[in-house]
Amino acid sequence: MSKYAVNEQGVAALNTMATALENSVENILKRVGYVNKLMDEYGNTLGPQGTTTLKSAMDGISTTLSTSFDSVYEVSAKLTDIADDYQEEIDNDPFSGIGGGPQRVRRR
Repeated sequence: MSKYAVNEQGVAALNTMATALENSVENILKRVGYVNKLMDEYGNTLGPQGTTTLKSAMDGISTTLSTSFDSVYEVSAKLTDIADDYQEEIDNDPFSGIGGGPQRVRRR
């Protein structure tokens, strides 16, 4: 059975991880959008076959990313849920402030 401390730093770390995951998704979406914009700008120089091939590849990438992002958002939501549960434990701890601050040890 492992044990871990439930404290404000842990809650902050979980929320930071959730935010970092969501920011990563947004960054990737911006970059894909930028590539699509470049394809539109330079489509005439690529020719019809090059444009069709590139658009097809980008559509495949977008579909794959969309599926992957669903999993990332699920993980992010789970991290946030856990952080909220821990914060609720901290907020409802009748012994907080006694003996050096709010820190509960949970066993799993």
